[in-house]
Amino acid sequence: MLNYGEELVYWYLRLNGFFLLDNFVLHQSRSISGRASDTDILAVRFPFVVEETGGNSDDWDSGLFSHFGETSIIGLICEVKTGRSPNIQNLFKPSNIEKAIGRFGFLPDTRVFSDQLSDIAIVTSGQFQIGKILFSRKKTSLTTNALHMKLVDVNRFIKQRFSKYCDRKFEDRMFFPSSLMQYILWEEKRKRIASEAVNKQR
Repeated sequence: MLNYGEELVYWYLRLNGFFLLDNFVLHQSRSISGRASDTDILAVRFPFVVEETGGNSDDWDSGLFSHFGETSIIGLICEVKTGRSPNIQNLFKPSNIEKAIGRFGFLPDTRVFSDQLSDIAIVTSGQFQIGKILFSRKKTSLTTNALHMKLVDVNRFIKQRFSKYCDRKFEDRMFFPSSLMQYILWEEKRKRIASEAVNKQR
């Protein structure tokens, strides 16, 4: 089950046009001793996403997409840390990166991406780009070889999107298989009603 941070990130990426796989198990290789691990979220996005509600060009997070080409097919390897002092030693281990890249299936040889991605945040091969993102509570990044996003900014984006399409989203709130998202929709709807009431009194 997703924790609150992973759930916020999951829906942030969904609202930015990604297809997602959460808690993807990275099975341990038979040739290497040790236990299996997982990556919090894998996400893939194709370049020409369109949705009637919340899928227009000005709905996407420009800060995120400034790192990628407009016509790229994007794969993201995401780790989410909600603790005050998260352990970053095992973040984005090379063996895990290679397995995650293999799951994307962009190219037959995962090493095209994985060798480079061990040291930098984003690699590009033709129309494909793969990036690593760390989402955390910290104001500054805990690592230099991955993009970093603050969970407060993720939360702000979700609330702004729900506020922008408040009536439509609230009507369809029960279609969100997430009590956290349903709560945020309810909260934004209450704010809208309160604001309208104040404006009528003026």
